[in-house]
Amino acid sequence: MNSDTASISTYYGDGYDDAMSLVESDCGYHSASTDDAPSTSAATTTIASEVTNYKWEHGRRYHSYSENLYFAPNDDTQNQQLEILHHIYTIMLGRLFVSPIDCPDRVLDLGTGTGIWAIDMADAYPSSRILGNDLSPVQPTWIPANCAFEVDDITRPWVHPPRSFDFIFARDLYGGVADWPKLLSEVHTALVPGGYFESIELAIQCKSALFPENNDDIPDEWPLKKWYVMGHEAARRAGRPIDFHGSMKNWMRRAGFEAVEERILKIPLGGWDENRRRVGKLAMKSMLDGAEGFCLALFTRWLGLSAEETRRICTEAMKQLGDEKLKLYVEAYVLTPLMNEVGG
Repeated sequence: MNSDTASISTYYGDGYDDAMSLVESDCGYHSASTDDAPSTSAATTTIASEVTNYKWEHGRRYHSYSENLYFAPNDDTQNQQLEILHHIYTIMLGRLFVSPIDCPDRVLDLGTGTGIWAIDMADAYPSSRILGNDLSPVQPTWIPANCAFEVDDITRPWVHPPRSFDFIFARDLYGGVADWPKLLSEVHTALVPGGYFESIELAIQCKSALFPENNDDIPDEWPLKKWYVMGHEAARRAGRPIDFHGSMKNWMRRAGFEAVEERILKIPLGGWDENRRRVGKLAMKSMLDGAEGFCLALFTRWLGLSAEETRRICTEAMKQLGDEKLKLYVEAYVLTPLMNEVGG
């Protein structure tokens, strides 16, 4: 998707080209011809060594394409955490997306990770065409025929033509985007008039139902608070802040989107919430699996800490996280802006 097309690696599921050339989908949309499909070139048909020559730090594996852009590892431990998060969101939302679209035609999944959302979408909507991109080719190769993945850096200029997609989805890109207004402008341009963008971003801030008088903010002296505050500072120094949630609605409006709807999901950590016990236990597992990956690169690269000190801080925070008497939770922001009907 970026301007350096020679460095993009794209790979398809069997039969994807047939899906791209459908004249009309089962949903009643008139699909584009292959000439209107997301751009590819001969240079994008194989995965270059730049993409698969992963970087190792402190025993964890990281992406090599656009090296150091994203702080989280791409190894099995971190990828398992991403898949757990996918199930949490799906349970809480009751479906794969909440945008008011009956059956999307051309779909782009930004920062697809393991590809689990794109694959589930392809299975659920067999006449849709789903393209997922990520910095790492960690997605499975056995995928639905109407699904495809590409290795790409979404923070660089896009080469997909304007109005290429009627639905663009992004989830948990925090820490990987330095310029959100620029990215939202690219998303707006790539949508057809009347298309939707859906953004789901987890707020990296643990809260507690024990402190309603303080907006549920936890005490500064708690190890858990120190841990995530250090993460915010490291991300700020890296130039990719992770405390941007209060700005997203305005950024979307400035990019030209209309009818920006926002909802906040309250995700318990642990089984203390009787109404969300299953989700809470999954969220606890996700947090424990992903905690080291969240802070290891951030703290060592940008705060100058050793891996040992970083792991000690992380262990202390996770020990407190396991205390269900604290009634901890996190929030996720779900935004569904509409691309204006005239294409803005």
